[in-house]
Amino acid sequence: DYPVIYNESNVFVETSSGTWLSFPLN
Repeated sequence: DYPVIYNESNVFVETSSGTWLSFPLN
């Protein structure tokens, strides 16, 4: 499983290579 951070407007997912992907929650 990958670390995931949620806040009121985005979801951030850390990949296995250490980079972070950001997804807006519109």
